[in-house]
Amino acid sequence: MNDTNGKRLEIYAIPGKDGSKSFKVNGASAHRASPGNIITIMSFGVYTEKEAGKMSPKILVMDCRNKIIVRKRRSPLADYGK
Repeated sequence: MNDTNGKRLEIYAIPGKDGSKSFKVNGASAHRASPGNIITIMSFGVYTEKEAGKMSPKILVMDCRNKIIVRKRRSPLADYGK
């Protein structure tokens, strides 16, 4: 999700140069993002109920230089409605 312009995009992860704290957007998705845009990266999986119980998602919040400023192990919404 491009938080800067509101456009959605789906792409595989393309890591940048080691230590660069960057990633690349190629193909059609490249028309939906520009250098400096704020991007939300999400990963999804399909799990059995047993596997899901062992799953521990990681949430990272980065600053404008892609430095990790917050690490979370679980979304505050994970137990919503329980």
